[in-house]
Amino acid sequence: MEQDQQQLRNERCVDNCAGKLIRSNHRLMGTYVQLMPGIVQRKLEELETKAAEAGAAAETALPTPVTTPIVEKPIQQQQVSLTNLPSSSESSPPLSAAPLVQPGQDSQPPS
Repeated sequence: MEQDQQQLRNERCVDNCAGKLIRSNHRLMGTYVQLMPGIVQRKLEELETKAAEAGAAAETALPTPVTTPIVEKPIQQQQVSLTNLPSSSESSPPLSAAPLVQPGQDSQPPS
């Protein structure tokens, strides 16, 4: 009996602590939701000003590029002489006709 009462007191204590934790978490999240948009806006403005400053510094630091015109040279045509090519008999040996082997036949010629 006393053990049951002790268990009930323990459960109430845990419920009470859990309730306090939940309420505290809700307050914290409410504050976060209120403050975060302003923080994000300030960070965004800082990044935009830094980017603008970097862009302005890059424009003043770099000299204006000097462009030079590209002169195209005409492509010289090369003539290929057909007289220097090897003849067909010199370039490869003649092909010999090999007998065809039908499926199911021996691949060795009869002796």
